Amino acid sequence: MEETIEYSTIGSVIHDTLEELYTPIKNKKLKTEDVKEMMKIKDEIIDNHFQKKFKEGNINKGKNLIIVEICKRYVHNFLNKEIKDIEEGNIINIIGIEEKFEYSINLSDKMKDIKIKGKIDRIDNINGVTRIIDYKTGRQILQSDLKIKDYDDVFNNKKYSNIFQLLFYCLAIEQDNKYNFPVESGIISFRNLDNGVIKTTFQDTSTKVTTGKLKNYKKGLNKLISDILEINIPFTEKP
Repeated sequence: MEETIEYSTIGSVIHDTLEELYTPIKNKKLKTEDVKEMMKIKDEIIDNHFQKKFKEGNINKGKNLIIVEICKRYVHNFLNKEIKDIEEGNIINIIGIEEKFEYSINLSDKMKDIKIKGKIDRIDNINGVTRIIDYKTGRQILQSDLKIKDYDDVFNNKKYSNIFQLLFYCLAIEQDNKYNFPVESGIISFRNLDNGVIKTTFQDTSTKVTTGKLKNYKKGLNKLISDILEINIPFTEKP
C-alpha cells in the first residue's frame, strides 16, 4: 500500500485525466471554448482518478495534498498552453487519445509477422502535420534527448530511450492508411511545457519521420529482437 503517492500514480492520473477531457472532442477541431470547458471540470476529474488509484490513502492532507495540487497545476498549465497555441492561429485536430494499436510487421526476411502493440498518448494534426506525441510527467526532457546522431545509439544508449519509443509508435501506425506520412513525433514534458512539443530531430536536422528513416529503425529493431531471442547472449543492464 502506498502511504505517499508515487510518481507512477501521478503519471497515470494525468494520463487518465487528459483522456477523459479530450475523448469527447476526438476527430474534431480543438477550439478555445472546448479547452475552457475542460478547465471547469479538470480538478474534479483529477480528484476522482486519485481516489480510484489511491483508495487506502488520504489525499486531503500533508504531502499527498501537495502532490494532488501539483497535478492540478500541471493540467492547468497544459490547457493554458493549448489555448495559447489556438489563439496564435494554429489549427489543431485531435485524432487519437490513448490510442491503442496492434499490428504485425516484417522486419527482415527472417523476422516476419512480429506483433507489436501498445498505446499512444496523443495523435493530433496541427496546421496539416500529423504528430505522434508522448506525455512525460517525470524528469525534464531536453531537445538533446531527442536528437539522433547515430541510429545505433537509439538501441545502445539509454539516454535515447524516448526516441526508441516514439519511432516504435511511428512504425506501428505507418501501415495504417488513416495517418498521412511523413509525420512528426515528440514529447510534451510537463516540467517544461513552455517548450511545447519537443520533436525528434534527425541527422539532416529535419523533424519529419519518413518511411525511409523507419527502415533504419527497423534494422536496429531486427537486431535487438534477434539478440533477445539468442540464448547465448545474456541479458545485461545498460550502464
